[in-house]
Amino acid sequence: MKYLLTNPFLILFLVIPPSLLLIKYKCIPKINFLTLISIQTVLGWALINGGCFYYDIQLKNELKKYNYEYDSMHDANIELISEVQVILKKIRGDGGRNIFTFIFGWLYALLYFVPYLIVYLLLSILKNKSV
Repeated sequence: MKYLLTNPFLILFLVIPPSLLLIKYKCIPKINFLTLISIQTVLGWALINGGCFYYDIQLKNELKKYNYEYDSMHDANIELISEVQVILKKIRGDGGRNIFTFIFGWLYALLYFVPYLIVYLLLSILKNKSV
């Protein structure tokens, strides 16, 4: 959890969808929803992959605190303290996550955008009915 709050890519990923819809509402009301979805999908994919890359960098920096190099992690004969072992386990086990986000990161972004889009559409329908 501490890595999530310090990851600027993931924070931006969380802020982009409402920001895009706010921009559509306030500044550019004629922008097409397909354009918004495309922007969110591409930006979201880039930010999710950046977030994974940044998370890996944070883990490697944690290892450097213990003067342990990432390249030597395959040496099984070294006795390490428990925190370093936990960090190494996270680094070793995250290959699948990195591949999944590289291939399907756009789907994360799209699925995260859909609830905001539904709320926006409902509010715009209610606004048009009241006018």
